Amino acid sequence: RMPSLRRVVESNFHFLIAVHEIMAAAVQGSVNDSTNFIFVVHKYLGNVELTKHFLGNLWHLVAPSQERFVWELVGSIENDLKIFALNNKETTCKNKDQHQVPGLQLGTM
Repeated sequence: RMPSLRRVVESNFHFLIAVHEIMAAAVQGSVNDSTNFIFVVHKYLGNVELTKHFLGNLWHLVAPSQERFVWELVGSIENDLKIFALNNKETTCKNKDQHQVPGLQLGTM
């Protein structure tokens, strides 16, 4: 059974919106404004180290001189991210509603 297009678009764009907001926070130099979006990204990645590297690289693209601040922020909320991952059974890139395409998956970077 195919999932509804609306649900698929909302699910997939939620991640992209979080990435956009994190990039906007990087441009403005406001690391703390991106905390909620870090949890959204972590929901999709499901791994603290992967989340830290992904956000560090994303931040480096926009504001390389401030990259260490996002690393410190993710490090400071690392325990919260682990608890969030344990409490959220959907913490994976392989949503049941999404069709699996062979190749590189976001959760296996």
